[in-house]
Amino acid sequence: MTHFEFKALCIVTLLAFSLCEQSNAAEPVDACTVSSMQTGVRPGAAGPPTRVSVGMFMVDLTEISDPNQTLTGDFAVALNWTDPRLAHLEGCEISLDDIWSPGLAFFNSGRLFTSRPRVAGIGAGGSVTYAQRYFGTIASYHNLQDFPFDDQTFRISLVPFEWTDKDVALIADETATGRRELLNVSDWEIENVQGVISRQSAPARNAFVPQYDFTITAHRITGFYLWKVILPLCLIVAMSWCVFWISPELYPFGHLHADFDRIHLRHDQHGA
Repeated sequence: MTHFEFKALCIVTLLAFSLCEQSNAAEPVDACTVSSMQTGVRPGAAGPPTRVSVGMFMVDLTEISDPNQTLTGDFAVALNWTDPRLAHLEGCEISLDDIWSPGLAFFNSGRLFTSRPRVAGIGAGGSVTYAQRYFGTIASYHNLQDFPFDDQTFRISLVPFEWTDKDVALIADETATGRRELLNVSDWEIENVQGVISRQSAPARNAFVPQYDFTITAHRITGFYLWKVILPLCLIVAMSWCVFWISPELYPFGHLHADFDRIHLRHDQHGA
């Protein structure tokens, strides 16, 4: 290799390294990447319970089924908590699977579908906001003792199954709790909705689990049952009572009794 070829090879090599460095510098750095976080460890694990605010908004209610004891509707759930470990990610949207979350799930049995991605927004100081929309059919309890003149209180419950009340403290967010004014449910008048915090015993864990109840107070509209069921039945019963106020003299039933007597007499003579 000549001296000229050696110098040319060195120049090409330097140019190649320079281009590689420029290429690496041009690649954007993802500032929203979560570095190895222990998703199973809540923020401030050694301190008091992590406060999680919960709000539920009833977007629509399409059916209240008494025979099936179910509700069919569309519900939006908003959760908010603070995780200081995420403070450097302010303004980012992070997959819920990559960070700690309270893991709230519906306690009511049924089948619900989601319409939004499982992504949480990070705010100042590590404030985490997660919103999801659920639609489908879930089970509810209907006390039909006073049917059809009854009022019902339906409950939709959210529970963090993985955490006890010593780990997570639920708070009802009144600003995120409510309902749409126009609903598609028939035969019912929705009077009020409210978020209530309670707890239930978990004997298997020898502890209590916090619970958020979204209560729906409803009044049954009885007009259909009055005009289509109760009134016709009353008329039918009243028609059967009319015979007690009609005089037998108005109808010639006497000759019928005489004919029956003749038939019985002939039958007895034939038998003899």
